[in-house]
This record gives sequence, structure tokens and C-alpha cells, in this order.
Amino acid sequence: MALESKILELKNLPAIFPLLGLLLTLYYVWGVLDFIWFHYLRPKSWTRLLHGTRPYALITGATDGIGRSAAKELYAKGFNLILHGRSGEKMRRTVEEVKAVNPTGGLDVKYFITDVGRLDIDFGAIAGQFEGLNITLFVNNVGASFPTNKMIDRSDEDFITNILNINTRFPFFITRAFLPYLRRNSQSGPVEVVFIGSIAGDVTVPFVSPYAGSKALTKRVSRILHADERVLSKSNLSFVYANVGVVQTGSLRVGTSLAQPHSDDYARHLVESFGSGRRVVIPHPVHHVLYAIVTGMPEALCDYIVSAEARSLFREIEEDKKKG
Repeated sequence: MALESKILELKNLPAIFPLLGLLLTLYYVWGVLDFIWFHYLRPKSWTRLLHGTRPYALITGATDGIGRSAAKELYAKGFNLILHGRSGEKMRRTVEEVKAVNPTGGLDVKYFITDVGRLDIDFGAIAGQFEGLNITLFVNNVGASFPTNKMIDRSDEDFITNILNINTRFPFFITRAFLPYLRRNSQSGPVEVVFIGSIAGDVTVPFVSPYAGSKALTKRVSRILHADERVLSKSNLSFVYANVGVVQTGSLRVGTSLAQPHSDDYARHLVESFGSGRRVVIPHPVHHVLYAIVTGMPEALCDYIVSAEARSLFREIEEDKKKG
């Protein structure tokens, strides 16, 4: 009887495989349909954040790259702005560029200057300057990677600490200081805090270990902050992590391509992702496809391909430095 039972089990086993195949097929079909919906068919969601009296978007690291491009995009769409930078001169140029996008809109542009690498920043004082404003979008864009071919034990401790301060400490504490105001503003509609992250935090990318590790931490913190808000506050405040691939900026001067868009092109996709209701987004469609491919591979193959691409990108960065 035991032998007959085992034979029956073996006969029934193949019937499981078509079911598993069907479920796997449905999973991938759902992924494709969701991709098309999110990037091409979904109604505009950033408009949900334009509520209340004079809504503001706050953007850190707004004098270059993605931050500056996003500022211009949001200003054109009707947001008042609060911009952060480390250089007063660069900030004044940025404000002029932003206002030129919508010169007759009558919108406001405020700013504050802070060196994000310092350890003595008075975050409460910064937030207090803008206490009465209706901030409905808070974009933690500031970040630094500083690729290097040195092993971590051969890198200067101050160099590593600076990267961690910029990518994790500053975004966390500046957000913490503004939270009471953001919760208050969420009483009239949804408020969103966005952490600009990196695909480097999810895959094995050489040359940027402190940066990649700090982005992985930021992703987890973003998810937990959102959970805390749902359980402990029940406000209309959301936290989102934007997974970013390679983007051409002032600090990362690489050639543009479908996979390496200019920051202006990228900012359009980024702004379209705001207010989507998702906890993690990959704003650029090509980055989304590449992310799905590499994370769906066996780990060893993923590491090999990503490392090869990283070597090529590092050489391009080094060549650009030599050109000055």
C-alpha cells in the first residue's frame, strides 16, 4: 500500500507544473501591464499635492542636476518652491533659471544655504523659518557618491564619513525637523516625502560602497517611516523611495543615452511619479526595464554584468576629470 501511494503521488506530481507555469506567466504579465499603466496610462498624480493655500515643494540639493531640473519642472506646474543649496552664488543662478520657466506665474521661490556635510547643523532652526508655509511635497534629493577605486580600508575616514553624512544623516534629520509641519499640512490633503535613492543600493556596484550602502539604508528607513506614520499617527503623510539609475548631471558628466538620460529629461519622469501612492518607484521607464532584468538574473550573472558596466562608467568619469 505504501508503494502504491508513492506511485500515485508521483503520477499527480506533473499536474503541479502547469499550475506553477500558469502562476509564473500571470506574474510576469501582471508586471508588464503594471509597467505600462504606471509609465504611460496612469492619470497625473502630482496634482494631488497641489492643495491648500499656496502649496510649496521643498527640494534639497537643488542647485545642480536632478534637484535643479525637478525645481524647474515643479515651478512650471504651479508649485511654490523652497530650495536648498550649499553655495549662495549657485543658488542665485538657480533661482533665476527657475523663475524664467514661469515668469508670469506669480509663484514664490525661497531658499536656504547649508553645508550638508557639517555635524553642527541646527535642523530645528532651518525648519522654523518655514513653519507657516503649506509644504505638500518634500524631496530629499541631496546626495554624493564620489566613485573611487580604493578599497574601503584604504579610503580616508573623513571621506567615508562625509558621504554617509550627506546621504543618510542630513536627509533623516532635515525630514525629522519638518515632520510636525508636514503632518499639519496633510490635514487638507496628501503630503509626500520623497527620498531620491539609487539602484546601486539594490545591486552590487563597485567603486561606490559607502554610497550604495547609504542608499540601501535610506530605502529601508523610508519604508519604516511610512509604516510608523500609518500606525502611530494615521496622518495623510506618505514616504516614497525613488530608485534612480545613471543620470547625466553637473557632477556626473557622462554621455546621454536611453539608459543615461539628462537630468532635465529625468526630472519630467520623476515629477510624474509624485503622488502615485506607491512606496517605491522607478520613475524612468528604461531604468525600470533594466532594473527588472538585472534583479531577475541569477546573482552571479547580475554581479558580472553590473561590475562590467560600472568599470566602463568609472573609466568615463575618470577621463572626464582629466579633461577638466
